Amino acid sequence: MTVTQVRAKYAEVFREEARSVHTGFLIKGIAWRLQSRSEGDLSEHAQERADKIGNDADIRMCAAKMPARNMECGNSACILLTCALWD
Repeated sequence: MTVTQVRAKYAEVFREEARSVHTGFLIKGIAWRLQSRSEGDLSEHAQERADKIGNDADIRMCAAKMPARNMECGNSACILLTCALWD
């Protein structure tokens, strides 16, 4: 399938335009949605667990505290991200 065909199928399944042009991502999304429709969505227990993990206060988000440094790794450039876990 071409990207255009996959995007058209995505729009048909999700009833919205795809924002991605990555065919692998779109195909996985289509497969997930079709499976969800035929097999059912997450169980109530799984949904509660996902909500708990998503709202867990112990998870630290430090996007604003992530300075990037460029370092050379052989022939390719690597970016090391450091995150301060303790203030």
